Amino acid sequence: MSEQTITCSSCSAPNALPLEGDRCRFCGSELQFPEEPLVDFGEPLDPEPSVSDPPIVNPPAPLADFEVFDLPEAVAATEPPVVPVVKVVRPVPIARVSSAGEAPTLSRTRIEPPTPIVREQAVEVEEAKPRIFLALAVLLAVVVAFALGLSVIVYAVWIGFKSVAKPQQKAEVEKVQPANGTGKNLPDPGSEKKAPLPNVKGSAEVEPSPIGPKNPLIPKPPTVSSREMAPPPRERLVPTFLPERALPITPARLEDDVTTQPLGATVSDTCAGGGGRYFILLSGTSKKVLIFDVSKAEVVKSIAVDSAKVLIAAGMTQLMIYSPDSDLLSRHSLITFDKEASVENPFPSKIVQMTMGSASAGPLLVWPGRSRRDSASTDVGFIDPSTMAIFDFDHRPKATDFDHKSIMHFRASPDGRVFTAWTTSQTQRLYTFVRRGDTIAEYQGDKSGIAIPTSDDIVVAGAGLYGPNAKQIYGDSEVPKNRLRVPAQSGPFYISCPGGGGVQINSGPNDVSMPTKLYLFGQSNPIATIPKLDLPVSNEGWTTDTFTQDKRIHFVPEANLIAVIPVHNTGITLCRFDAYDAVEKSNANYLYVRGRPPIAVPGEIYRYAIDAKSRPTKVQYKLMTEIEGMIITADGRVIWEVPTSRKEDVSVTVKLSNSDNITRDYTFTIPVRRKNKP
Repeated sequence: MSEQTITCSSCSAPNALPLEGDRCRFCGSELQFPEEPLVDFGEPLDPEPSVSDPPIVNPPAPLADFEVFDLPEAVAATEPPVVPVVKVVRPVPIARVSSAGEAPTLSRTRIEPPTPIVREQAVEVEEAKPRIFLALAVLLAVVVAFALGLSVIVYAVWIGFKSVAKPQQKAEVEKVQPANGTGKNLPDPGSEKKAPLPNVKGSAEVEPSPIGPKNPLIPKPPTVSSREMAPPPRERLVPTFLPERALPITPARLEDDVTTQPLGATVSDTCAGGGGRYFILLSGTSKKVLIFDVSKAEVVKSIAVDSAKVLIAAGMTQLMIYSPDSDLLSRHSLITFDKEASVENPFPSKIVQMTMGSASAGPLLVWPGRSRRDSASTDVGFIDPSTMAIFDFDHRPKATDFDHKSIMHFRASPDGRVFTAWTTSQTQRLYTFVRRGDTIAEYQGDKSGIAIPTSDDIVVAGAGLYGPNAKQIYGDSEVPKNRLRVPAQSGPFYISCPGGGGVQINSGPNDVSMPTKLYLFGQSNPIATIPKLDLPVSNEGWTTDTFTQDKRIHFVPEANLIAVIPVHNTGITLCRFDAYDAVEKSNANYLYVRGRPPIAVPGEIYRYAIDAKSRPTKVQYKLMTEIEGMIITADGRVIWEVPTSRKEDVSVTVKLSNSDNITRDYTFTIPVRRKNKP
């Protein structure tokens, strides 16, 4: 092995190794050692070499040539232990023993500091950080969702409470109050301390916030326009005004064919109710309303009133009484005769006239007459007797159509579908109002005198017979033409009595000797002659009294009775008369229909056998009204598959004819209503 030397960069003298102090032996300058390549140790050393590995001999080096960096105790205590970091201060000769046993060869090698070992726990902590943030985000989302769900539940409960509470408040406000001693409604105790309720004039309801206190987690609802906030249009619910039941009528038992019963009171007005069973009499001087039952031929109830000028009108099961003194409208039952309700007049003016169909459940037609604030006439109005509230039809008669200087008289057909009005003391124009669903069709005609509508779409008037459109259709053989004509409460009959029938002529007093006659609709010749009735004969063309001649006669074929209020007004005359038997005994050929059509139920099959009475007996039927699903058989049975969506009544016309070429258009109304749930 040759001696190794190093040349001094200052004096260029060779210096033999080893040296002391790393300085030139000749000039003392610091020597510059060239870099030596790293020694190849072969296979990498294990942190803990096994015993079987061959030993590696390294010559000891002075401690001054190395600096050992102390590690923190936390790092030094890790498993496995971390190798200390060693910095080489100066090149150190390292010898390696060869496998052949030769002397070690010295070389200068620079030891690089090893890469520190990172703990697995630190890596796990770094990897766990995203999972922690994800868990926090999920927890926050759960909290937000819970808050939103709770808010939605609170809002739904609030809306449900309002939907229940509002109708209850409205019902309490509109609830019919019993009348006190003065006739006015009793005030609500403590009402001066209560907040204004809805539907009360001059008050407004303040709606609380449905969400309650502000919540930052609840999103603010979007702003919408008033058009978008408007509720969707709903189908208008129109009452059918059909009675829940029909009162039975049986023939009256009379000792004589004609008898007069004293009433113990003076009659000042009348109306019909119970489908004709009740003849209701007002005694203004006695301040009583007497209910006369034609089936029993006696007064069955007396109702005290607070005014001599009350107005009365009745339906099948309801009696309406209006008192102008107290300005109250009350409803009494014609089944129990008890007072059911009383409300203040809902119109701005006091009611002057009112009428109602005797076999209906309304509506009640009222005419307030002239307003309290001015002399102009007000419009005709309608009240639903079941609710005692105004029912506004889409079109109703206007006051401008009436002659304000005239006296108006109003009548209703028994089924409450056709109303008539005529005037006295002026033009005597005829008005008809036909109810169709939620609308009122209005017609006008020439002067007709007293005009009374029937359920057969025929208006019986002093000048003849008219249709519901106020146009005259035919007359009878009476001479003179103008007579008092009064239809029956049911059936195709009317009677012609002495008198001018309300037409402006002076023939009334000359008709005293003329008999009363029975007529059938559609026939010009009389069927029978009725014994003389004690009627006051007058044309009443200029009367200002509402107790006109037609109100004195109550003709009920089912009871075999004609009741009359005689001229002295203190009693009632009862005349036994069987109209159906009179028709059978007559020599005339006839054709008419008896009875009323039944009620139709949506979704069910409707059947109605027309009870046609004819001479000759052979009758042919033809359905003139085109209604989907409706047919008529050869023997006169109407069969109709009622649509489930049907809600309104149906008007049907059937043409009847017999072998004697007598024809008649039979028009009837099929009442449609749903079954009451058990």
